[in-house]
Amino acid sequence: MGKPENEQDYIHFMAEDIEIYLSKEIWERLGPEAADLRFAIAGYGRFYLRVDPADRC
Repeated sequence: MGKPENEQDYIHFMAEDIEIYLSKEIWERLGPEAADLRFAIAGYGRFYLRVDPADRC
């Protein structure tokens, strides 16, 4: 996918050498108890983005 044109609408994470852009809309819909977000990258496999609840504030 690469960098989105409207980066201000995304939260940027690094997972080793892979850049991840998560839509702020998805982030805001996650409940406060959500700690794991499962996603897949074609050719790489499935991964979990683990969120520290303290970062959700």
